[in-house]
Amino acid sequence: MKINHTISFRLDSTIYSPYGSYEPYVKHHGPETRYPLPSRNFATGKSKKVAWFVSNCIPKSPRMQYAKELSRHIPVSLTVMTVIFLVIIHFI
Repeated sequence: MKINHTISFRLDSTIYSPYGSYEPYVKHHGPETRYPLPSRNFATGKSKKVAWFVSNCIPKSPRMQYAKELSRHIPVSLTVMTVIFLVIIHFI
């Protein structure tokens, strides 16, 4: 089973997130029917869990603060590129 979810400002993305703002997550009470959780842990044995590609290195949104806060809890490798900003999150 492959999982391919995209969060972006595009209305056709799996998770819609308007550019420059975000909505806090609201936990729904009741059974989750849209995305059932897999019974297998696909992250087991992998060291690189997430690649984050961003086209704007100086954002108005708080994504850089999010990456810095995340790095306080797990190892985060930040690499700034000319065109894209790449965040690779490593789990031990």
